[in-house]
Amino acid sequence: GESAPTRLGTRDELAWDDEARKLLDDYVAQEPVLVRISVAKSLRDKAERDTRNANENRVSAARVIAARQIGQVA
Repeated sequence: GESAPTRLGTRDELAWDDEARKLLDDYVAQEPVLVRISVAKSLRDKAERDTRNANENRVSAARVIAARQIGQVA
């Protein structure tokens, strides 16, 4: 059978530092239950996009913090 496409399509999944993953989880836990999935996806996508744009191969805590700060401007 065919394998299911990954969330990122043909792009490689980025590795995450432990501290970055914990920050993401902590930030998402502060949100109302009904929006947590959306918030998690938005933060994860922004942190990964910024990491790739900087030609880095691991998502750092600094990238998660920056992604969250940008999201709070709105």
